[in-house]
Amino acid sequence: SRRDRKRHFPRHRCSDSNLTHDTMDRPKGPGGKFLMTSQQYQRASSWKEASALVSESSGHHLQAGGIDNMDLMKEGLLEPKRLISLLRIPVKERIQVRRGKPIVLSALTTLSELGDHAGLMSVVPALSEAAGTAATPNIRNGATLGGNICQEFLKL
Repeated sequence: SRRDRKRHFPRHRCSDSNLTHDTMDRPKGPGGKFLMTSQQYQRASSWKEASALVSESSGHHLQAGGIDNMDLMKEGLLEPKRLISLLRIPVKERIQVRRGKPIVLSALTTLSELGDHAGLMSVVPALSEAAGTAATPNIRNGATLGGNICQEFLKL
């Protein structure tokens, strides 16, 4: 079953066992829990608009599904001034499988789309199966190929 194949790995590793989140200089709310910082949220409707938003200022973070970003922001490991969403940028075909041609995958392709695409399943079944069984359905519906490739490995 899918559950039997799922492996759990620690999300973050800390080389210094004395370092904890309590030593971080971040504001705390009721009960001593860390507060997330506020940020602007903007949706780009084209690659040109996304490029313009990126060049306007520093302190931004690009996202499509943003699945990992919320956890990282809650933990204080990601504190962007502005989140720029790429999710609404139109893409003709997120997955292109053509006989005799290279497979083309858009960075905005979700794991669900990878798992459900019949053409991809017939050519690269391991990729399709891995994407189609990763995490939970809600996460597969939001997590993108680009986001998974661009995950930051944080060193504490």
